[in-house]
Amino acid sequence: MEPFLNAAGQNIVREIALALNLKWGTVVTPQLLETKNVNGLVRKQFEKLKDFYYTVSSEKMGPWHENLTDKELYEHLSSVITRTLPIMYKPPSDEKEMVDIIMEINEKYPPYESHITYVGNSGKTVRSKEKFIIGRAYVILLDKTGDSAAAIASGKLGHFGVPSQITRQDKYTSPNRRQHTRIFGEAEMRIIASYCPSWVAAEIIDRNSNKDSMGVIINGLLTTDKPTNTFELINRKEHKYNGGRPIQIVRHLALTAGWGFQYKPYQPLWMKGNKVKDFVLESLDKTEAV
Repeated sequence: MEPFLNAAGQNIVREIALALNLKWGTVVTPQLLETKNVNGLVRKQFEKLKDFYYTVSSEKMGPWHENLTDKELYEHLSSVITRTLPIMYKPPSDEKEMVDIIMEINEKYPPYESHITYVGNSGKTVRSKEKFIIGRAYVILLDKTGDSAAAIASGKLGHFGVPSQITRQDKYTSPNRRQHTRIFGEAEMRIIASYCPSWVAAEIIDRNSNKDSMGVIINGLLTTDKPTNTFELINRKEHKYNGGRPIQIVRHLALTAGWGFQYKPYQPLWMKGNKVKDFVLESLDKTEAV
C-alpha cells in the first residue's frame, strides 16, 4: 500500500511539473513557481495534489493543505517537485478503509506501470517481461551485518535487540543451536540480585544483550594465549554497563520525555552493620556497576 500510494502521488507531481514546464527531481524554488503562476496556473495545478491528499487522508492531510497562502503553496509545491512527497498521515479515527482508498486512487490517479531494466550479477542487462509499479517505501537498515560484532549473539535477538525464542520458521536456519537457554528471567534475576552484589545481575544481562561487550569478549578469547584460563573477560572500567539494548530502549524513552537516570549504589537496610556490606561496597567500587 505504501509504495502504491507514493507512486500514485509522485505521478501527480510529475504531471504538475510538466504542466508548469518544469522537471521533477530538479531544484525548484518558491520564487520560480511564483513566476509560473500566470492566471492562477500554479494553484489550479495544486488542486490535483490537494484532492489526492483528501483521498488518502480526509481527516488530516486534506485539511492541512486546504487554506494555504500563496507563499505556503509555493514552498510546499517546490519541495515536492524538488524532492518527494511529504509523510502522509492517516489517523486511526479516519472512517475510510485503506482498501477503499487504494481502489479510489487507482481509479482517479492510477500510477504508471513500466518494464524494469537492470544489470544482473552476470553483467547482462535484463528487462522484465511484466510491468511493475515503482514507489518509494520506508525501510529501516539494521546493523546485523556479518562483518561486525552484532553478527555474534548469545541467542537469537528480536526486533528490539533482546533475546527471543526460536520459531518453526528459523529453527534450522543455522548449523548450530541459536536457542538461548532460559535461565535468567525476571523472577530469577530478582533472586540473583537479592543474594549477590548488584554488579552480578548487571554483568549477566550486559554480556547477553550488549553487542559491544560481546565483541570485546569474543575478541579477547580469540587473541589471548590461554582463553580457558582468562580471569577477566572484559574490563568494566573501560566498558560500562550502559550499552545493553534493554537499557538503551528505556534511556531513549526517558530522553524523549525530558528526564534521565542517575546511578546511586543500593544498600539494603539489612546490610547495615553486616560484614557482607564491606564486600559489596568494595565490589561496586571496582566494577562501577550501573
